[in-house]
Amino acid sequence: MAEMIPAQVHQDIEDIGKAVNTDAIITPRYGAPFKSIPMIEREAFADIVDLRTNKADKVEVEVALQAKANATDVYPKNEIYTKNEVDSVVNSAVSTVAGGNYGFNTLAEFDAIKDTIPANSTVTIAEAGANQGDNIWDGVTLMKSPYDPKLQANLYTDKEISKTNDYADQKTFEAQLAVFGSYKNHANSSIDGYISKTDGSIVSNANWKSTSFISVNADTMLKRIGVLIGSSSAAAAVAMYDANKNFLGIYTDTAATFEIKPTDIFPSARFVRLSIQAASVSTATINVYVSNPLVADFFKSNDVEKGYVTLAGGFVASDTWETTPLVPVKVGQKLVYTGRGNATLVASISAFDKNGAFLQSLYASSVESSFNLQINDSNIAYVRATSAMSYAHSLSGFYIPESKSKKYSTIVPTEIYALKNEPIFLYADGIVGNADNVAWNISESNQKVCKVIPSTSASIPVQLQTTEDMNAKKTLASFNVVVTDTPVNPSAKRYIIALGDSLTDSVANSGIKGAWPNECSRRLSGIGFQILSADLSPTPLAMSNFEFIGTLGDKVVKHEGRGGWRASHYLNNASVTTQTNAFWNPATSQFDMSYYLSQNGFSGVNATGSNLTVVILLGWNDVYNSTAKQAAIDLGLLIDKIRSTHPSTDIICLGLNQAPEVNFKSFTGNRFISKRDVFESIKQFNDEYKAMITTKSNVDFLQISCVFNSEIGYNKSDFAVSARSAEKISGVADHVHPNATGYAMIADAVFYKLLYKYCR
Repeated sequence: MAEMIPAQVHQDIEDIGKAVNTDAIITPRYGAPFKSIPMIEREAFADIVDLRTNKADKVEVEVALQAKANATDVYPKNEIYTKNEVDSVVNSAVSTVAGGNYGFNTLAEFDAIKDTIPANSTVTIAEAGANQGDNIWDGVTLMKSPYDPKLQANLYTDKEISKTNDYADQKTFEAQLAVFGSYKNHANSSIDGYISKTDGSIVSNANWKSTSFISVNADTMLKRIGVLIGSSSAAAAVAMYDANKNFLGIYTDTAATFEIKPTDIFPSARFVRLSIQAASVSTATINVYVSNPLVADFFKSNDVEKGYVTLAGGFVASDTWETTPLVPVKVGQKLVYTGRGNATLVASISAFDKNGAFLQSLYASSVESSFNLQINDSNIAYVRATSAMSYAHSLSGFYIPESKSKKYSTIVPTEIYALKNEPIFLYADGIVGNADNVAWNISESNQKVCKVIPSTSASIPVQLQTTEDMNAKKTLASFNVVVTDTPVNPSAKRYIIALGDSLTDSVANSGIKGAWPNECSRRLSGIGFQILSADLSPTPLAMSNFEFIGTLGDKVVKHEGRGGWRASHYLNNASVTTQTNAFWNPATSQFDMSYYLSQNGFSGVNATGSNLTVVILLGWNDVYNSTAKQAAIDLGLLIDKIRSTHPSTDIICLGLNQAPEVNFKSFTGNRFISKRDVFESIKQFNDEYKAMITTKSNVDFLQISCVFNSEIGYNKSDFAVSARSAEKISGVADHVHPNATGYAMIADAVFYKLLYKYCR
């Protein structure tokens, strides 16, 4: 905010105004409360009016004279007083009582009887206007009294305002010193004549002044404030010279006020001279100061935009306006603005919060002006400045690098599913993509893996944290592990369709068709192919009311996984690369769940699909062929198609998982492959999937990256690393298709989810 007048001065000025203009008791900062001038006037005027109203009329005087004692000794017995005579006597008495003062509500009331008022009387007028307050009546003219309280108050106020302006000027000077440092005004030491545009010499002319040679260097800033020197003038606004004072050329601006760095115009410039109109020398300012390396003109940023910020904070593109980028600021920071705006339309300086949201306009002006800004509001994190481009403009101040903590890329699960007394393992690289060091709040964990053993059915809060510079702690992820206590077999048959691409087909890198659907089914009911050795295969549960159905695979549990397929293929194709779409109804040429169920004898699924769950794992083929947003749209359309015939079907959408540390690109294409690159890709897909799912009812998103160990979940090969060495390193050539261990981890994630959803 701008430098402000002290609050105490404001209070005194406000008290003076009340004392002069309001009918009230004034309580000052010092001393006892007192009555205002209008209150005193009102009370005195009432007394005077009462005295004048209650004086005796002529008849009463006559009666009184007749009844008076010793009339002969005092007055002639036949003396009759006229009303004018009585008025004269009473007025004399009134003058004695009121001290020669007369009070009137309005000037018109005074004018009506002014001829009866003695000269040199004090007349108080209550009515607002030039004569409000105390006046002196000389019998002809009514003039303001030099002792009028209002006049005295105005004189005091003017004096205080003058002091305040001096104070503000001083603060302005201090603000500019804080930004630019000290400088010298070279306009005060000018000599006769102007600087020639053609050769830089002085041309004698009584109407012009010019400076002597002013030394400059690469850090020097030159600021001129004065009368505009037109482009047609023979005088050079600024002439520039090299170290030997050889003329280099001139600088001419379209504005009267401008600020330049001479070496930006002529890199070899070491001296400058300026011309000034003689009539404007007293008001001209030519400041030369050393550019502070910490001071920046934010209008010279590469991110300056053509356009202006409105008073409401919007941005309007325009070729005639220029606006700085968001400039980070902090409380106490000072900046100096020069430019021209439009007070009814444009915010010359606007404020924004830490999120870049508009807060308020700080300054707006329709004239070319300078403004000293000091940030006093802690809510202001950024400012922007706008100016018309045809006028000299700058926003100068210390550049304060944004104090920002590192931005982390995360895929935070909503919750993780587990079974009581069965350990689960969580992996940091499936939650955060760019943390160098992390720690968990759970024992038996390190920066890569966290082991959780649920001993009760209570949810377990998990936090993943990192340590930044200055030992600052930052929480990267917070979520709960939710636990199934003792699983209960569903009361009715629940049919499961595993629908997806080559990961659901699973044969790649495992040699087992339908690897993860088989392992998941085996763990639930004991029905399914065991994909790992017995010592790595947990004992099956007896959840006999789960049944996986499908048309593909050579194992006991079938599936609907087709290598290379995307959601759009299921929606739009009868077959792709010799693989038939089992859901395609040739009669209607579209995806049809009813057709699929009836054609394949899956009669146990009811008409609404309330006993059907479709587990969808799709997206890897979109990662390299589509955008995350489009993939999410297509997935949403597929869900809608399933629900069009079986509206009560439960849907579980699986996310994608992270890649291992060492990858060797084994396919063609322009996409770069690294652990971080893959993480950012799957984050985009997971985020878009979750956003789409929020628009659907009874659709769950199951994140698997946090429970997938990418270092053991893929097959590795040895790769040569030098033509002059037999040494090889182990790495992953295919980061998409897991090995049997990886498919088992996917199966476990679905297994725990199904237990929590249907078996509690």
